[in-house]
Amino acid sequence: MKTYNSVNPHKLYRNQVDGIIGGVCAGLADYFGISRGFVRFLTFIGLLINAPLIIAGYVILIFILDKRPARIYASFNEEQFWRGVSFSPKSTFSGLRHKFRTMDERLRKMEDYVTSREYELKNKYKNI
Repeated sequence: MKTYNSVNPHKLYRNQVDGIIGGVCAGLADYFGISRGFVRFLTFIGLLINAPLIIAGYVILIFILDKRPARIYASFNEEQFWRGVSFSPKSTFSGLRHKFRTMDERLRKMEDYVTSREYELKNKYKNI
């Protein structure tokens, strides 16, 4: 089975496999990570409030949105990563920046220790 290759595969698609009419509601639910039933319920409420607008928007989305590829993500972790990057890139990159700063601090402390006189003395004491 071919995996979809893109820099960020997390985008809005029509999900015809899990969809009822065109897969728009299922695609919206997949994109936002919420229940398909909830999206369909909101669509139904929208139909009660302004049917022509919802129907027109739904039909337009059927023609505009691409069909969802069979397999977008290689793993669940990859899917969670891309969802996080898509919805809050600033927090995702600040988290990565924090991890790299922490690793850099630890590496700096190790370098300081290994290059210190204390390390030399401990090594000389061990070799006696």
